[in-house]
Amino acid sequence: MSFYQGSKSNTTPRKKIPADSPLRICLYTYRGNPTCGGQGVYIKRLSRSLADLGHMVDVVSGPPYPTVDDDIKLHRLSSLDLYNPDDLFRVPSIRELSSPVNVMEWLGVSTGGFPEPFTSGIRLWNFMRSNADNYDILHDNQCLAYGLLGVKSIGLPTIATIHHPMTVDRDVEIMSESLWWRKLKVMRWYSFIGMQKHVSRKLSHIITVSEASKNDIGKAFAIPPSKFRVVANGINTDIFHPLPMVERKDNQIMVTNSADTPLKGLRYLIDAVAAIRKTRDIHLTVIGKPKENGVIERLVNQLGAKDYITFTGRIDDDEFARYYARPWSRRSMKVSACRPERPWHAGFL
Repeated sequence: MSFYQGSKSNTTPRKKIPADSPLRICLYTYRGNPTCGGQGVYIKRLSRSLADLGHMVDVVSGPPYPTVDDDIKLHRLSSLDLYNPDDLFRVPSIRELSSPVNVMEWLGVSTGGFPEPFTSGIRLWNFMRSNADNYDILHDNQCLAYGLLGVKSIGLPTIATIHHPMTVDRDVEIMSESLWWRKLKVMRWYSFIGMQKHVSRKLSHIITVSEASKNDIGKAFAIPPSKFRVVANGINTDIFHPLPMVERKDNQIMVTNSADTPLKGLRYLIDAVAAIRKTRDIHLTVIGKPKENGVIERLVNQLGAKDYITFTGRIDDDEFARYYARPWSRRSMKVSACRPERPWHAGFL
């Protein structure tokens, strides 16, 4: 039985495009959370920049959907969206389960896995079977699903951005768990990594954000260095620049923590701030929100640190820029796991 639907697309060789001609680009992200740096934020900024260079850009995304500018078309791939926090792990209807792809998604989630990359890849393949001729290239944002190989097989050049290898997330989470059965649960959730390794090796070009990421991905996924192109993450100076009207305060540290997970290593910064606090005044502002009764929230309560550690929750770009203008140190940090052997984990902006 085939899970791929739609009319077959031809595999006629594509005409060579002159080097100075604009491209018709399809940006694909299996999740496009507008507040997640590696998902919706990356897609919004990248699509805008590519369009400004004169290219025609469409975005294809599964839920949660990204916010893109009005001149960029967004194609929404539907799914069961079982990780939606407003209706977490809901039970699908009988009508929804008439789709084999939806059944695979539901069974994957029900057994502790994370099937979204795989099932979203199938939905992308179904979309591309009737739309591939509208594009010159497909640019995947770290889904690395088998569906990409289907798209590649019908003649559409396919590349991917890999921000970092998910093996790092998996290994850090496994180390953070003390019970063997919880370690098994983590391994089950990250079982999609095998697919990502296989697919990434089949792609001709991979974009990543630093030489360190290139080395880590190459080692973890067994990809030769020649396949990588490093395109560093930039800083949008239209938003982030000195603000004379904002008072710069002494003894302030600001950190961006996009997700309250062990990989981010925020607990080590909090421990360090608490130790420094014993000998000098210091205040930590965390752009983000801790999980309710999670490790970070419990640690702050245990240290009695609520008076000198502040969490902002989700904020917009303008407020974000004002926070960046406040700290006495220009080294406002983006937290990832604080392990010195992996410099991309703890980058100073």
